Amino acid sequence: MASKTIFTLGFENFTLVDFIHIVNEQNIIRVVDIRGKDRIAHGRAPFSPEQLKSILPNINVEYIQMPEVGMPDKLRKLSSDNGNRADFIKEYFEFISSDKSIIKKIKKYFSDDKVLILCIEEDPYTCKRKPFAKFISSTLNGKIIIKDLSIKDLKPRVIPPLPPLE
Repeated sequence: MASKTIFTLGFENFTLVDFIHIVNEQNIIRVVDIRGKDRIAHGRAPFSPEQLKSILPNINVEYIQMPEVGMPDKLRKLSSDNGNRADFIKEYFEFISSDKSIIKKIKKYFSDDKVLILCIEEDPYTCKRKPFAKFISSTLNGKIIIKDLSIKDLKPRVIPPLPPLE
């Protein structure tokens, strides 16, 4: 079995234009948005699911929402208060593995190459997307490369000079 790449991205410091550019640059075929509904509602998102639903198909990228893998309040507290990342990851794995519909969606949406897990937090180590990507890898029993993207991975854009005014 050939290896597949799952990208993770926290778009905290991205504009919508930067996000579209990095999706294009990495040849992403599907964006799976794992933001919980509460996180979108709190206005932390620089762009909404509605914007992504309307824009991504124009560049041949599928957009899927999976808010059910969002962090329940109990785990959010464990993640931020305790600081014990190992306990958080163990609890998070138990939480997502207990839902058969999540396993079914993982098999459906992540069996292709070049899928992006989208969340808010810039740092993949303080966000659920990194443990979720590892869970996907273990669920699919395959060779999965997990690549965390950031604003630093965005290639500089060259703006062509304007033609002279007549």
